[in-house]
Amino acid sequence: MKEDTGLRRVVVAIVAVIVVLFGSFGSAFALPSFFDDFSSGTLDNWEVFSGEWSVVDGELSQGVLDNSYLRGQIAVKDLSIQDFIIEAKVKFVELYPSGWAYVGFAVRHTDADSFYWIVLKQTADEFGQPNSNLKLELRAKFNYLVVVDLGFVGQLNTFYNLKAEVNGNNFKIYVNDKLKIQHNDDTFGGSGKILMWTGRCRARFDDVLVINPIENVVPEPGPVVIFSIFVVAVVAYMKVFRCKESQVKSNLV
Repeated sequence: MKEDTGLRRVVVAIVAVIVVLFGSFGSAFALPSFFDDFSSGTLDNWEVFSGEWSVVDGELSQGVLDNSYLRGQIAVKDLSIQDFIIEAKVKFVELYPSGWAYVGFAVRHTDADSFYWIVLKQTADEFGQPNSNLKLELRAKFNYLVVVDLGFVGQLNTFYNLKAEVNGNNFKIYVNDKLKIQHNDDTFGGSGKILMWTGRCRARFDDVLVINPIENVVPEPGPVVIFSIFVVAVVAYMKVFRCKESQVKSNLV
């Protein structure tokens, strides 16, 4: 029991140092402003603009398949943000035949004429099967800014991790954790909504994460904190060792 008590002292001492020093040293990392993995099975955190949205098998699903690139729009409820990181898993489930299909985000969205579009784009043949390389697009409204050919044909029912870092006029966009677009644009500079967006396809999303890197920050331990934890751990260990040594001597006597 005394050995357990000694270990507890070490843990308590380390935690105490973290609590005291955590707010004083090191850099900072951001806490999520929003996260939904759809395990609740509801759309309580969302506002539907268009399309037929539901939670299916723990994923956000848009079920309308027609020829409109405006068909599926759903916004994160009660969130308006200017600079952020947005990340989600996205996948095409079914494509409208003979044309382009889209799945991704609209950001800084204030109305139908003011938003940035960040989407994966895939063409389909007459049978609705992918028939060209998957592309990544950044647009101001629907005006092309950057288009990148990803070098492979997209697959149905395959998640791609789509991530965008938006800071002022700078956009960094990643697919499967690889930077694909870095671009500056000042067309729309204010805060706006974040939408999941589908066009000419049935599609799904999962693990939608939004981070505000400015407002929601907590300190990250720097070298001072790490060194302090080490010192306290050593001191606490020596104290436990000395207690044991004293107990052994008293037993011998």
